[in-house]
This record gives sequence, C-alpha cells and structure tokens, in this order.
Amino acid sequence: MSVAADFGDLMTATVTLEARTADSEYGKPFFSSPVSYSARVSYKTRWIRKPDGAELLAQGMVWLRSNVAVDVQDRLTLPSGAQPPILMVERPADMDGSTIHHTRVTFG
Repeated sequence: MSVAADFGDLMTATVTLEARTADSEYGKPFFSSPVSYSARVSYKTRWIRKPDGAELLAQGMVWLRSNVAVDVQDRLTLPSGAQPPILMVERPADMDGSTIHHTRVTFG
C-alpha cells in the first residue's frame, strides 16, 4: 500500500465546511453551502501558539483529505454536529515540497 492510500484509510469521518462569504449590516455572518470532506477527527485538548504569538486552548484537530483552503472565519461542522471555532489552519506540502498534501484544521 502507498503512503497516500494509508493516509486515506485514516479518513473515517465526514465533516462539513462552509466558507464565510459576507456579513450583514449588523455583523451576522453569511456562509456558502456546506461541502463535505473525508476527514480524521482527533479530540485532544492542548495549548497552541498561533503565528502572532497568541496562545489558545485547542480541543482537537481535523485532517481533511483535501488541499482545500480554509479560513479561520469559516464554519466547521464535526460528525457530532458541533460547530467549534477554527483556531488555526495548516496546509502541509508533500515530501518534495511542491504540492499541498492535505489541510489540517485545529479547533477550539
């Protein structure tokens, strides 16, 4: 089995993402239609340090089997139906560094 196939075998959950598209005049966010992704969801509480130096308490992490660009203002829905805030997004490259391999979302 290849590494890509092994990685995909870990993606046993489904999560949805909705991109934040705009805000109403009163600050209410509007989101795009939900898109489902195969994912691995890990619930582990830990402190993270954001690129700006701020420390936040994360409740878990989602690995998406996609290189989709996610923003911290987007809406994530976990398999449980919970919609925790997105704290940080990372898009690691493959082994040769030329292509984004997957998307990793840390949630609060």
